[in-house]
Amino acid sequence: MTPAEEVRRACQALNNDKGTGGQTKLARLLPLNSHGKPVNSRTVRRWIAGKTEPHPVLLERIRDIREQAENDGQQKGCALAP
Repeated sequence: MTPAEEVRRACQALNNDKGTGGQTKLARLLPLNSHGKPVNSRTVRRWIAGKTEPHPVLLERIRDIREQAENDGQQKGCALAP
C-alpha cells in the first residue's frame, strides 16, 4: 500500500461522514513536525494527493491511528447489533 493510500484510509477511518473532517482529525492527532510545529490539514491533503510523502515515523503513527480508529468503529458496530 502506498503512503497516499495509508493516509487516505486513516482519514476515512476517522471520519464517519463524507468530507474533509478526517484530514483535520488526523492532523491534530499527529505529533509536532521536525520544526516543532503541528501538522496541518493542508499537508495531509498533499500526502493524500501523492505530492509529498509523510516521514516514515509519521507514517507508522498514521498506521497506528488508523488501526485504532477501525477497531473503535468495529466495537461500536458490535455494541449496536441486536
